[in-house]
Amino acid sequence: MIRNVIFDIGEVLVRFEETQLAFDLFGIEKGKRILASFWGMGIGNDFDRGVMTDEEIIEKFISFEPELSEEVREYYNRIGECIFHYDYAKAWVKELKDMGYNVYFLSNYNDWFIRSNPDVLDFMSLMDGGVFSHLVHYLKPEREIYECICEKYGLIPSECIFIDDRKENTEGAEAYGIKGYRFLSYENDYENIMRILEENR
Repeated sequence: MIRNVIFDIGEVLVRFEETQLAFDLFGIEKGKRILASFWGMGIGNDFDRGVMTDEEIIEKFISFEPELSEEVREYYNRIGECIFHYDYAKAWVKELKDMGYNVYFLSNYNDWFIRSNPDVLDFMSLMDGGVFSHLVHYLKPEREIYECICEKYGLIPSECIFIDDRKENTEGAEAYGIKGYRFLSYENDYENIMRILEENR
């Protein structure tokens, strides 16, 4: 029986258009350099793990592209402009709640993203809770982060389904005893997920 639905956030309930933001702000050539400094140098995990301050993160990004220090700071300060929630997010959470499921989130998500665009997470008000990586200092697919959410809310792993867009994260959930479902798109997966829930009521 599945009693609890656990959602990843990024690329499941919200989308990121970080490439388009960089190109819009700085053009393609500079934009590619900014993107490489942000996402191509291995700092993203520390960002999401919550082990660096804002200034430490910015300085680290700048160290990869010192000639673009002003652009790096502007991109960092405007990052919230690239985060959007999917139109279906809030309605889907509400539907699951109305059906009697407990609904949670489990996300590799950093504090700056939250502060830069809190409104995009409006579906959280309908949820029963969740775990952000930056608060517990663990990342999916590390076993400890699945343990965190189950211990925090008293969840039995076998009574949970975890929906995430990354295979390694659903496999991490499965290794902990949670049913994993790899999400590709709402259009592709909504009916499959609802069928799984119906079959495991």
